[in-house]
Amino acid sequence: NQGGIVEREAPIHASNVAIFNSETGKADRVGFQVKEDGTKVRIYKSTQTQIDA
Repeated sequence: NQGGIVEREAPIHASNVAIFNSETGKADRVGFQVKEDGTKVRIYKSTQTQIDA
């Protein structure tokens, strides 16, 4: 057998998935914030801005 890169499909864990932040142009982590009216919204961790759904 010769060495090299072997491509194969495999599952990826949810902790290794990131969301793309169009403001920064990079992958970002997701956080949650409770607004004054009691609704829970997702936010980008780096910019603290709300993620549009």
